[in-house]
Amino acid sequence: NDPFWSTSCTSEYCGAQNAATEKAGVIMSIPYLMSAVLLPFLGLMVDKIGYRAIISTIAPVLFLIAHLVLGLQHPAASAVGPLIGQGLAYSLFAAIFWTSVPLTVEERLTGTAYGVIYSAMNVGYALFPMIIAGIYNAAGGKYIPGVEFFFVACAILGLIFGVFLNMYDGLYGRKLNAPSKVTDVDKDKVFLVPK
Repeated sequence: NDPFWSTSCTSEYCGAQNAATEKAGVIMSIPYLMSAVLLPFLGLMVDKIGYRAIISTIAPVLFLIAHLVLGLQHPAASAVGPLIGQGLAYSLFAAIFWTSVPLTVEERLTGTAYGVIYSAMNVGYALFPMIIAGIYNAAGGKYIPGVEFFFVACAILGLIFGVFLNMYDGLYGRKLNAPSKVTDVDKDKVFLVPK
């Protein structure tokens, strides 16, 4: 019951730890808050101008830069800038990814395409934590730079995929890079806009 430990030292330590935890939570939420705000506008932009395949090449470049900075910067440096880059990359990718499915598969296979995509995503959700834990353990309990370099490698693969997607889109009618078209049939399907 020493007042030094109960009111001064322990209190200061716990207070600083709680403040650091809250600050980290706010900073780590940046990409998700950005996507919540940006996605409706980016979706509208993609509908108007298209460029889905081009954006699928830009987003991994932003991820690449963000993860390189996180992996190479001084540990005391702020993560806010790279997380803003991640938020923009994530938002751009989300705006083009799901809207590309109906443009690339026959209408009768749209449900199957979404099922395959979700299945692949779930494989990633299952494997990535194990890969990251392996990298963390191999690095002696350190996330940086090894885990960030893993994400850099993922971004490079995404960039390569984006380049090939642009080439493929160019060969097969530029459906992904074209703006969205609304036909009379599409107008009849709209249920949110009163007729």
